[in-house]
Amino acid sequence: MKPSHIHNLNQRIPLTLAAALLAVFAGLCLQNIYRYSPTYDEPKFLQIGQQLASGEGWRTEMSVVHAPLSFYTHGFLLKPFQFSGELQRLRWARVTMLPYSLILGLLIFVWARDLFGAEGGLAALALYVFNSNILAHSSLITTDIIYACFSLLTLYFFWKFLCDGGSRWILACGLSMGLSLLAKYSAVIWFALLPALALAIALFWRRRPDEVEPAAVRPLKLVAAIAMIFAVAIVVLNAGYGFSGSFFQLGEYHYQSRLLARLSHNPLTDWIPVPAPYPFVRGFDAQKHIAEVGHSSFLAGMRSTNGWWYYFPLALLLKIPLAFWPMMGLTVFASLRNGDRRRKTAQLLLASSSIAIIASHSLLSRSQAGFRYIIVALPPLFILAGAVPALFSSGGKRIAVGTLIALYIAPAIWFHPHHLSYFSMLIGGPKRGYKWLSDSNLDWGQDYEQAVAFARKSTVPVAVNPGILPVPGRILVNATTLQDCFSRDDIHAWLREFEPVAHIGYSWLVYDLDEKHVAARAPDKRRLPDEYYLAAFAYADDRLHRARRLAEAALEKQPQLSEALYTLGLANMGLGHLDEAFNAFALVPESHPLRLDALGNLSFLAALKGDTAASKTFQKQAMVQDTFHSYARTPRPPADLEDEYKVHNNRGVFLWAEGNLSEAEREVRAALELEPDFCEGWANLAAILEERGALAEALDIIQRYERDFLLIEHSPFRDYRIYYEGNRIMLGDTLEIYPRPNSEILSLKASLLIHPNDPSAINRLAILLMRSGRFAEAYETLQRGLAAGIKDAGACYNKLAVLYMQKKMYSHAALACRQALEKSPGQSTVAELLAVLEEKLAISESAEKALQ
Repeated sequence: MKPSHIHNLNQRIPLTLAAALLAVFAGLCLQNIYRYSPTYDEPKFLQIGQQLASGEGWRTEMSVVHAPLSFYTHGFLLKPFQFSGELQRLRWARVTMLPYSLILGLLIFVWARDLFGAEGGLAALALYVFNSNILAHSSLITTDIIYACFSLLTLYFFWKFLCDGGSRWILACGLSMGLSLLAKYSAVIWFALLPALALAIALFWRRRPDEVEPAAVRPLKLVAAIAMIFAVAIVVLNAGYGFSGSFFQLGEYHYQSRLLARLSHNPLTDWIPVPAPYPFVRGFDAQKHIAEVGHSSFLAGMRSTNGWWYYFPLALLLKIPLAFWPMMGLTVFASLRNGDRRRKTAQLLLASSSIAIIASHSLLSRSQAGFRYIIVALPPLFILAGAVPALFSSGGKRIAVGTLIALYIAPAIWFHPHHLSYFSMLIGGPKRGYKWLSDSNLDWGQDYEQAVAFARKSTVPVAVNPGILPVPGRILVNATTLQDCFSRDDIHAWLREFEPVAHIGYSWLVYDLDEKHVAARAPDKRRLPDEYYLAAFAYADDRLHRARRLAEAALEKQPQLSEALYTLGLANMGLGHLDEAFNAFALVPESHPLRLDALGNLSFLAALKGDTAASKTFQKQAMVQDTFHSYARTPRPPADLEDEYKVHNNRGVFLWAEGNLSEAEREVRAALELEPDFCEGWANLAAILEERGALAEALDIIQRYERDFLLIEHSPFRDYRIYYEGNRIMLGDTLEIYPRPNSEILSLKASLLIHPNDPSAINRLAILLMRSGRFAEAYETLQRGLAAGIKDAGACYNKLAVLYMQKKMYSHAALACRQALEKSPGQSTVAELLAVLEEKLAISESAEKALQ
C-alpha cells in the first residue's frame, strides 16, 4: 500500500470512530427523548416556541424570561406540521435540539484532535458522549446545551484568532457569541470573560521572551479585535429579536433587579442608550433579579434560598463519574509539560473559562437551581482531558488510561436511560442521590409517566405525595417533594425517618410502612414517638377511636407535640366531639406548619356551632399566616423600601392584616395611582374589596389581574415567587395577600347577592369553596340555602354529606344523606353512599367496644 493511502487511511479511521461515537450518542438521546415524561419547564417552552413562531412576539413575561434561540428552533421547524397531541409535538421538538449537541460533540473532537492528536480527540469525545449530564440535557428542549454549544464555538474561534490572526475568525467569534446571547442570558459573561482571557494571554506571552509573541496578542490589535467581536455579537443579538426596541435609554423603564434599577435611577447612567433589544434586557433583568434574591435549593439535607458558595463545586463532584477526577489530575500534570504556543494558549483559555464560569455562579448568584447552570463548563474540561492518552503512550500506562476511560463510560451504559438522576458512586450512586441534591439535578418530572404506571399496576393502594400526616401502606413520593425543596416548612420529615424499598427511575421513591417499620426505626431517627405514627395510621384507616387513644398516648410522652395535638383534633372532630377537637386545634402553636390547617379547622368548627364571627376571625388569621409565612425572608418595614408604590402597598397589607380595611384600601389605591402597572396591587385591592363586601368591583379587578398580570409591561413590578405542590415561596419584599381572590367564586357570590335562592349557584359555590379548602364558607353557604328553603334542598344536603366526608365526620355525613333522600328520594348514588357510611359507623362502633 502506498504511503499516501496509509496516511489517508490513518486520517479516516479517527473520523469514522468519531462518527460512530456521535451515532451512539444520538441513539442514546433518541431513546431518552421517547422515554422521558415532559419535564417541568418543557410544556411552557413548547408553548412559547409556538407563540414566537406564529408572530405573537414578546408579549408575555414567559416569552422573555428565557433567551429565544431554542424557542425559535423547535417553534419554526415544527410550525408546518400537525401532531396527534402535545406529547408527540414535544418529542419532535426535542429532536430538533439534537443537532446542537452533535455540533458540540464534533467541535470537542476537532479541537482536542488539533491539540493532542487523534487519540486525544477520540478520548475527549468519549468523555462527552458518555457523560450522563450531557445525555440528559441533550434530550430536552431547555437552553443549557445550546448555550454550551455556542459558548465553546466562541472560545474556539477566539483561540483561532489568537493563534492565526485574520478577520474571518473575528467574524466567526462574533457570530458565535451573538448566538450564545440568543441561547441563554448567562452568555453576557463573555463581555467580561473575553477581555479577561485576552489580558491573561497577553501577559502569558509577555513572560515568555524566548518565544515570538503572536501578532494577534499585541495590545492594540487585541483591543480592536475584541471591539469588533462585541460589535458583531450585538448585531446578531439585535437581529435575533428583529431589532425590537433597540437603543432605548436605560432610564425609560422600571426594572426588577437591583443592578439595573440603580443604573436607571442614576443621573450619570440613566441617559445611556442600550444597544440591545428591550425584550432581551427585560429577560436579563428578570434573571438577574432571580440571581439576586435567590432560588429554593437543597444540598445534603439543607434547604436555602440564599445558596452556598460550594454548591456548584460539590454538585460537580457528585454528578461526574469518579474516574473523571484522576484524568483531570493527569491533565494538570500534562499542562505543566512543555508544549507549543497553540496548545498552551488553548489550555489557558479552556481552563480559565471553565473556572471563571463555575466561580461566577458560585460567588455572584444566589440562584442554585441545578448543576445544569454550569454544564457549559464541562466541554472545555473534556478537551483538556484529551491530553492524557498522549501523555501516557507506553503499554502499561496506556492500559491504565484505557481503564479509567472504561470506568468513566460504564455508568452511562449501566444506568441508561436514567441520566438526569445520575450520581457518582462516591455517595453510592443514583439510589442515594436524593439525600444530596434535588430539582433538575435529579427529579425534573422525567419519570412521571413511569411513576403513574407503577401506581396503576400496584396490587395494593398507593398514596402519592401524602403530605404532612403519616399514612400507612405503600407510598410513592418524588425526591423534590420528599426533601421539601420548594416548601418553607419541613413537611415530610416524618417520611425521611424511613428508607425506601424501591425507586422509579431514581427520582421517585417507594416506601412500605406499617407498625413494624415504625418500631424498627434507627434510634437516631426517632424524632417522633411511635404512638404518633400509629395514631396517624389509624386516622388514615378511619379507625378514629384508636387514633384518639394513640394521640393521647403520644401526648403523655411529649405533652406539647404539635403533630399529636393536631391528630387528636382530627380524630375528635371525626367522632363528633367538637369541643375537644376545638381545644386540641387551638393548642397547635403558631410556629408549627400545622397551625395553618388547625386555623382552618377552627374556622369550620366555629361555623358548625353557628358562631359566624369567630369563624371569620379564624379564617382571617389563616389567610394572614398564609400570606406572611410564604416569604423566604422577613419583609422589611414599609419605611425601609426604596419604591414609593411598594411603601403604600406594604403598608396597606399590614393594615389589612390588622383588620383596618378602609385604610388598607386607601393605601393600596395610592400605590396603584403611582404605578398603574403594579399588577400585584390590583390583586391586593381585590382581596380587600372582597372582604369589605364590594364583590362586583372586586370581581372586575381580579378579572383584570388574571387577564393582564403575565404581560411584559407588568412583569418588572412582580417579585420572584415559586409555586410547587400547593406551596408558595416569595423571594422579594413586595407583600401580596394570599391566596388571591378566585374570580369564579367572586362571580357566584356577586350573583347570589342578586338571586340569593339560586340552587345551582349555591351548590356550585359550595363545591368551589371546598376545592379551595374553605370548608367553613362552604358549610355556611349550604346552610343559608337550606334556611332560605331553596327548591333543590336535596342537592344541598348531598353537598353537606360530601363536606362531612372530607372531615371524616361520618355520623354527620350519614344524617345529611338521610336528609337528602327525604328531599329527593330517587338519588341512587346518595343511597349507596349512605350504605357505605352506615357500614363504616358499624365497624367503628364495634372497634370502640373492642377497645373498651
